Amino acid sequence: MTLFESLLWNVWLSKVRSAINNEWPSEEPQPAVKLYEAWSTFLPPFIWDNILNQLILPKVKGAVVDWNSKCSKVPLRYIVFPWLPFVGLQLEDLINDARRKIKSLIRTWVPGEDMPDDLAAWHEVDPFPAPVTLSPSLQHLFQVYNKGEWNTIILKYIIPKLNINLRTNFCIDLRNQVPYLPTNSSLDTTRPLIHSVPSF
Repeated sequence: MTLFESLLWNVWLSKVRSAINNEWPSEEPQPAVKLYEAWSTFLPPFIWDNILNQLILPKVKGAVVDWNSKCSKVPLRYIVFPWLPFVGLQLEDLINDARRKIKSLIRTWVPGEDMPDDLAAWHEVDPFPAPVTLSPSLQHLFQVYNKGEWNTIILKYIIPKLNINLRTNFCIDLRNQVPYLPTNSSLDTTRPLIHSVPSF
């Protein structure tokens, strides 16, 4: 260990550790991301690995586990997506917990409710209708769900609910269609999620 590395390890890291453990809320990733970006050229890999694996990721994983779509103040993607470029081999652990939350969110969705904002961000953007440029925070979506996985989830959890809803609540009444409009709106809310599913 060089003198500079020793200084970072013994002085700088202790202050960072205290700030991350005691002051940083994992629901607000930007301060920690900015810390990494500002110091990444100076930090030896073993120090950054220690910060990421011992301090940041445990808090992020805990926030994912504790996340609840009804109670949490921020969407799950705000907690997870900023870390995808940095987590390396830890990606699967972080993504698997998030996937379970998203599947649970989809399973509990009921036609007629608004589609949670979080869902549209988790599926692969369909590149075929027009060229799509992803913002940096969305470029890693392809590692979260590929097209086949997303289609399987939609076909398993969303399409059957829409079918039942249409079968039981939709009717064509040329004199008065107004009572059946809410059934149509449930189709509109799911359109962004099902537009890339074959036959939809």
